[in-house]
Amino acid sequence: MRFWKQLFFFFCFVQSSWNHSKWDRLYAQEPDSTANAQVPTATTSDADPILADEWLGSWQGMVTFESAERPSYSLQLNLTIAASDKPDRLQWTIILDHPLGKTTQDYELVKEGNHPSFFSRVDKNGGKIPAIMVEQAILSQYSNGRQTILSKYELTDSDPSELIFETIEALNIKVPSDGNEGVPEVSSFYPSTRQIGKLKRIANPNESSNDPLKIFTNWKKLDTVPHDDKQDDIYFVDDRVGWYANGAGKIYKTTDGGDTWKLQRDTPGTFFRCLAFIDQQHGFAGNVGLERFANVTDSNPLYETKDGGETWNAVTTIEGKPVEGLCAMQVLRYEANNEKASEKQIRLIGVGRVAGPAALIVSDDLGATWQQIDISAHAAMAFDVHFLDRNVGFIAAATDPDLSKCHAAVLRTEDGGVNWQKVYESPRPHEWTWKMSFPSRNTGYVTIQSLDRDKSASARYVAKTQDGGKTWSEIPLVNNFKVRQFGIAFLDDQTGWVGATPHGFFTNNGGKTWRRAKIGDAVNRIRLLSTPSKTVGFAIGTEVHRFEMEKAEK
Repeated sequence: MRFWKQLFFFFCFVQSSWNHSKWDRLYAQEPDSTANAQVPTATTSDADPILADEWLGSWQGMVTFESAERPSYSLQLNLTIAASDKPDRLQWTIILDHPLGKTTQDYELVKEGNHPSFFSRVDKNGGKIPAIMVEQAILSQYSNGRQTILSKYELTDSDPSELIFETIEALNIKVPSDGNEGVPEVSSFYPSTRQIGKLKRIANPNESSNDPLKIFTNWKKLDTVPHDDKQDDIYFVDDRVGWYANGAGKIYKTTDGGDTWKLQRDTPGTFFRCLAFIDQQHGFAGNVGLERFANVTDSNPLYETKDGGETWNAVTTIEGKPVEGLCAMQVLRYEANNEKASEKQIRLIGVGRVAGPAALIVSDDLGATWQQIDISAHAAMAFDVHFLDRNVGFIAAATDPDLSKCHAAVLRTEDGGVNWQKVYESPRPHEWTWKMSFPSRNTGYVTIQSLDRDKSASARYVAKTQDGGKTWSEIPLVNNFKVRQFGIAFLDDQTGWVGATPHGFFTNNGGKTWRRAKIGDAVNRIRLLSTPSKTVGFAIGTEVHRFEMEKAEK
């Protein structure tokens, strides 16, 4: 009986989705139109793809036919999803292998209007069936007079090479259902049969050896200690020497580019949220502090090492009111404003924290002393910080400690942090910013996390600036309630990654379109660095992944 109730609510959900007002606001703003980056492109068309690349290819699997009136049986089903000569549609071919022969269904999946979630299935005779994308599933419903048929194709988050296919047929005989607990009496269709199966991808045109973007979307997983939760920060001073830290109070070091790691500190009760190193010996580790996480017992916000991480000491020279915790740090190297114009000076900057209160600390003497700048009038929480020079900087923030009233925000300063202006605020509650990346002085990106439990609030965004952070606009990332963004990093104005759960994303056109990237799950921080011969990236989430790209010879 539970199965039939689930079918009934499945029908009701799809029927009500078409008129749900919240669909109208999922992508209220169009993405910025930007030029293609100087990196390989996967397609020759500048038009937005109708579906993400992971849908394309050939799929195969066994489909089981279930009915209350006859025994179940299984048949092989082949599905091919291929590009069309028109940018607003895909070729969709289904072949069902019966004992007496094969039956083939050919139709096109056509994008309807500007809304990324609305489609039509069009058969060879011109018949049109509405379809809608809900998270990672394409749903459609139609009636042939005698029956109503509901179909679903859904990509699984755990395995990008697996697709779930399901069709439910219901006789067009309405069966009354008595309401209870104040629910009025309703009528339901009478389910008759179901087809369900798992299809495996047997060919993917975008995962071939000559895929020009494969180097950007497939990072190498490094051999690290297993960790079942999101880890927080990773920092490299060059392509060989680096550290990573996590909420279990552990700090690891590598001297061979991440191939092997050594545990340097293990202090349960400390939640290491951020790292920053001036050189191979001198560095800092920030602790998120008390109250936010039950397992944290350490109230000291900052630790310092002067021997490459072998020993760490609490920093006790932060002036002003106590800093509750830190979430991000930056080592800013800028041109000195004196007679030695070529000399670099260093400013250390830290911000925190998630759940508040917001704090900003700076040091201009390599961490010997720290000054606190009050930002409480501008933000309730602070998650990340990035200064372009000694004067112009940004804080990824949130507006309110009450999540139901909280909006994502970006603060900007032009006087080194003395005064701040809010230059971006998301229009939706239950949101805060997380991490930011500035590949150039004019172009920057910041991830926006949604913690709204309403599943209709499934749109996910990234905010972008193209005028040095004076103004920001939102660009769509994906329409999937399961996605939660974390880290972000861009190689240049066009080419970058977003770390998220359950998987990462990559763009090579400034966020106009995104494709799935294998950089790890729940990637909280992505660090990029350049050497004379190559570009190297490190991403930390539940695991650590590495990216390497050789530079072209000049």
